Parts: sequence; structure tokens; C-alpha cells
Amino acid sequence: MNEQLSMLLPPASRRSDPPSSKMADQEITESGQRESECGFVLWGLWTMQQPVTSRELAMRMGADRYMVAKRLPELRALGKAQSSGDRIRKCRVSGRKCMTWWAVDGRVSAVR
Repeated sequence: MNEQLSMLLPPASRRSDPPSSKMADQEITESGQRESECGFVLWGLWTMQQPVTSRELAMRMGADRYMVAKRLPELRALGKAQSSGDRIRKCRVSGRKCMTWWAVDGRVSAVR
């Protein structure tokens, strides 16, 4: 994984998480899977061309909703995605009120 990128990303696990979560965090980061998933989710945001909820994005991409939800805040930390914060709308998939996300920079290669 790009060392500069890994330094910019927040940890995928919290201090209070069990050791297995910390090991999974280390594995996904060192293997490059985390970087790859960030690129995939950024590409999805870019192709949607409108603010979407994490569930809408995951459904459209055929991706795991929880993977998408984990990568979105990381993309925000990198300055590649933005969220609506507390301005929420009804999700077209779940029917629940959710925040929306959009790409700040549509260049997928910007993650690398």
C-alpha cells in the first residue's frame, strides 16, 4: 500500500475493538485491499453523479453495504468524498433517513 495514503487514513479499528479487529485492520491495510476498496467506492460515487446513501451506492455497485460504509469516511478524510452531515434524506433502498455522499474529485486515480 502507498505509505503516504496509509498515513492519511484513519485507523479502520478503534482502540476499544477486540484484537481480532485490529489484526483485520492491519491485514486489509498491508495487503492493499483497503486502498483498492477506497478506489472502488470512489469510482462508484463518481459514476452516480449525485448524492447517494451508502446503501444506495452499495446496491448499485453490487457491493457489501458495510464495506462501502467503512470506506466512505476514509475517502472523506482523504478529501475525495463529502457527506451531507446532519442534512439527511430518506434512503431509496432502506426507507430510513440517512446522510448522503458524493465525490469531491471524480478522478478515481486520485486515491492512489
